[in-house]
Amino acid sequence: MRTELEASVRQRGFPPEHFRAVRLTHYAAVLSSILTTFTTQRTDRPPQRWLWTVLKGPLDSRQLTPEDQSADPPVWLHSLVEPEAAVWLVLEDWAGTKRQDPFWLFEGTARAAAAAVAEVPFCEYYVVHRNFGWLLCENHHGVLITTAGLPQMP
Repeated sequence: MRTELEASVRQRGFPPEHFRAVRLTHYAAVLSSILTTFTTQRTDRPPQRWLWTVLKGPLDSRQLTPEDQSADPPVWLHSLVEPEAAVWLVLEDWAGTKRQDPFWLFEGTARAAAAAVAEVPFCEYYVVHRNFGWLLCENHHGVLITTAGLPQMP
């Protein structure tokens, strides 16, 4: 699935340096940093699939409309996040093909991450600034959740 998603993002015109899977040699360290910074999830155990249930506060959230949920690019791209910001993208393993952690981890720009998210509708995802200053996620209930460090949602 990872390869197919990368190919879909390439077809949208993004070069590899704008969106690529995190190398396996860095995967565990990056995911651990995300979990430690933004969740109460213990890193000595496999992470639970729904990280939004263990996010640290303060949090802001809003229910997305059906139009918001199907928007391409996602509503957060221009209203909350600088499109060229360097981000990590954590996607749930929507096909259930991973052997360990239930997530795929990518790096790139927010604009390319938004393109990737548009390719996998109804998939839970987390966008994290590369300096770990903020996180936003959309869960399977259509709720957009943001941590401190991002502007308040309209």
